[in-house]
Amino acid sequence: MPTLIARAAISILALLACVGGSVARAADVANGRSIFNTYCASCHGTNPAIGSPATAANDPARIDQAIRTIPQMAFLDSLLDANDRLDVAAYIGTVVAPPPAPPIASGWYWNPAEGGRGFFIERQQDRFFMAGFHYDTDGRAIWFTAQGNVVGSLLRSPMSMFRDGQSLTGAYRAPGPLPSPGDLTIDFAGTADRATMTWPGGTVALQRFGFTTNSVVAPPQPGAPQSGWWWNAAESGRGFALEFQGDAIFGAGFLYATNGDPTWIIVSGTMASPLRFAGTWIAFTNGQAMGAPYRAPVRAPDPGTVVLEFSDATHGSLVLPDGRRVPLERFPF
Repeated sequence: MPTLIARAAISILALLACVGGSVARAADVANGRSIFNTYCASCHGTNPAIGSPATAANDPARIDQAIRTIPQMAFLDSLLDANDRLDVAAYIGTVVAPPPAPPIASGWYWNPAEGGRGFFIERQQDRFFMAGFHYDTDGRAIWFTAQGNVVGSLLRSPMSMFRDGQSLTGAYRAPGPLPSPGDLTIDFAGTADRATMTWPGGTVALQRFGFTTNSVVAPPQPGAPQSGWWWNAAESGRGFALEFQGDAIFGAGFLYATNGDPTWIIVSGTMASPLRFAGTWIAFTNGQAMGAPYRAPVRAPDPGTVVLEFSDATHGSLVLPDGRRVPLERFPF
């Protein structure tokens, strides 16, 4: 079975709740222009499209980095708050004409030389939401999430982890945050389906994961649901990354063990019809940890059966191992 794991995870639910419920402040371009002319133009000139300021177009993280690392700009740290930096980046973006963003392909990614861990990335307009599933140093299956704006070919975000959320068949409970493992950058460098990921574990080459019969990435069969993030808004704190290629499905559930530890489980196989799948959840342990040498995972006891039934492209339901049916819908972020 050509599974990503065999050939070779606030919970997402909390993060989904945070992302879905937060309202970002709109950038004030006029304020950004005023700040630039007051503090920046004396050194960089009045045209931010010329020289280093252009690299900060719509990217306040570049301004943060410059303030931290360039001594002549250090005084701005106490003068410009996060909103001011957002405004300056937005103003520069109105002057600089950035190159068109590459068509980043949503779906499963992996490194074939390091099979046993994988990453699900979805892009919606200028936003991305992704999760990585791998293993802790003690062998436990763990996961992290990351989300933010797409800037050119780059995805940048702190990594977030959570614990004490809802288990597969347990009653709802809200998760709590764990310390961030660090920051993550994924650079597609002008290609839609290959990227370089830089995280606290080093640099990893990624490519799209094909799980059809001949192991190539294929479009879904006619009538299939949408690939991407799915959740139940009434049970936020866990979520499901589902991709459909041909008549095959590969998906992962990001949730929690009964003791509160973050964990993940996968589902893989052939759809019974374009809108129905029945099979078994699969779990693994003792695979490769972040920054550690490669170690092939070992299959753990199966968590139970799974049935996915869809009424249309964006709505469906999940039948849990205990027979309970949970409504699912696509997660817009």
